Amino acid sequence: MGCLSACRFSNWAENEEGTTGKLADPRSYCIQKTLQEIAHNGDVDNNLMFAGHNAYRFASDPFYRNGFIPTVRQLVDRILVGD
Repeated sequence: MGCLSACRFSNWAENEEGTTGKLADPRSYCIQKTLQEIAHNGDVDNNLMFAGHNAYRFASDPFYRNGFIPTVRQLVDRILVGD
């Protein structure tokens, strides 16, 4: 879960306080929950997994502007068109 410390929308940090001191974007909970479930023998087929070195761009991606939380269908459609 150390990757969450590099994401601009998270407040998690690898320091003594465990936080950046900023408010977390509520969508970071979905990523944390999924990572925890998959790491502890959760249902891989029914969890949306996040990976890749570009995850930090989530915070600046216009697709997620104004706290937008897409459905899985919207995410898949976006991937299929290469957006």
